[in-house]
Amino acid sequence: MQQEKDNISQQNTEKITGTTVLIEKQYGEDKSNALGNGFFIEPDKIATNVHVLAGAEKITAKCLETETAYTVEGIITFDDINDLAVLKVTEEGTPFPFGNSKKVHKGNQVSLFGHRKNKTNRVEGTVHSIRNSGKHIVVEFNITDAQGYSGSPLLNTKDEVIAIICSGGPPVDEGESIKGTTIASNLLKNLLNETNEVESLDAWQKRPRIQAYVKSYEAYLSREHGDTKEAIARYDDAIRLNPDLANVYTNRASIMFSIEKRDEYFLNTLSAYKLQRERFSLKRFGLFFSWQLRYIRLFLVSGFQNFLKKLVGESTWFETQAQVRFRLAKRRIANGEISDVLNIYQAIIDDFTEVIDHKSIEEKRKYLYAAKNSYQEAITNLSEVIKQKPKRAASYYHRGMAKYIFGEFES
Repeated sequence: MQQEKDNISQQNTEKITGTTVLIEKQYGEDKSNALGNGFFIEPDKIATNVHVLAGAEKITAKCLETETAYTVEGIITFDDINDLAVLKVTEEGTPFPFGNSKKVHKGNQVSLFGHRKNKTNRVEGTVHSIRNSGKHIVVEFNITDAQGYSGSPLLNTKDEVIAIICSGGPPVDEGESIKGTTIASNLLKNLLNETNEVESLDAWQKRPRIQAYVKSYEAYLSREHGDTKEAIARYDDAIRLNPDLANVYTNRASIMFSIEKRDEYFLNTLSAYKLQRERFSLKRFGLFFSWQLRYIRLFLVSGFQNFLKKLVGESTWFETQAQVRFRLAKRRIANGEISDVLNIYQAIIDDFTEVIDHKSIEEKRKYLYAAKNSYQEAITNLSEVIKQKPKRAASYYHRGMAKYIFGEFES
């Protein structure tokens, strides 16, 4: 049934008048390739996403319908905050007409036109919501996976570009629609008004704010491999390089939630909300009001946590947080979420290690009680992990670390 839905969604592409391209990017270190999308907005300019280009040593653009290859001269303009980039090419293509993204409303019928796995598709969708004061248009697509369509144009019923695809993923539950996030075309039109000289790809890639996209992708890969510690470090690098990327804070918050570090989860979520604030508008008052409520709730919870921390003292707070996380880890063991449990223990170990490394002997003694209380529970819970997954070397490692750290506190 799901496959039938996909086939119906992928419509005839002959009526499209603009030129779309498949962007192939080659990475220097391992010579691996990746694919993205782009489309002509002027005869010699191709629009795409920053994240499609970031980190690539070489970029090629090709129209699959005509098999025309376009020579990329460099970057003519970009907006790293909104994930937009415009390439200057030597050969010419047919530009898409622009629509007015301000006239897009919830429920409008739209279509994505792009390439995935070397196949050109037109995928029908419906506008689900408009967010971040009109910057982002969220669309529901009846397909099994929207990944790979980044940089594709989103068209209205007149085949005018009203947005550019920037993210999408698999549905949360089987049978549900994909929700893809797009960047409003008016932002792209405003970007074209800026007159810049062509910047070489090599020079552009070295910009710190572009390198932040590379670090964010490295963090994603680390998390996919179960290394949350490395993922957090890479997200921290991305934030230092470009503190204006809301998605980085959101993704970092997601990791903090998974390892039960709720205080950092709230702080990162608040940072993301500040960067994606909804401005007051009578037209979207409901969305503005709901954003305000969520922001106020997060702010109050975060503030209350800080108040409690100061009230009970750092040592007691540290102990309480460790005990809460141990109990949540035990609950996850019962649910079979072994990898999450190991990441929680790694986070607890890191916290104890930080205390050992950065506190004076007198201050370390304050945490000895917490370490003693946590020690036996850590060994018991990790032994349960080992019993369920006897071949997981990481379980033995973490149990050994728990013993080692306890010994450090004792000494």
